Amino acid sequence: MYAPREPHLIVVKRIFRYLKGTLNLGLHLVHTPLIALNGFYDTDWADCHDDRQSTSGFAIYMGNNLLSWGAKKQITVSCSMVEAEYRALASTTTELMWLMNLLHAIVFHLQSYTVTISVL
Repeated sequence: MYAPREPHLIVVKRIFRYLKGTLNLGLHLVHTPLIALNGFYDTDWADCHDDRQSTSGFAIYMGNNLLSWGAKKQITVSCSMVEAEYRALASTTTELMWLMNLLHAIVFHLQSYTVTISVL
């Protein structure tokens, strides 16, 4: 940073305290013979009673290892369950394509990729 001040130092110390307290936590990666990207997503249509926005989430696995995940409220109000599911599918597909391009950029070629639709 160009001109760090006292609030910046406080935030950095807080981050270091958090990291020190969570050294035993982490994601465990296991070796799997078949390397494939699998994306799962789900949507809860209009679950927020205040603004009727849907919530969607996704998880992307590389073999048996969790690689990326996320959940957030959709920014627009969906008129139907199908529209909410489509938006969640689009954001999951975007994340999958980004990860595929990243893996390709570091010269790691995937044998296959799949998107699995999960509707609960």
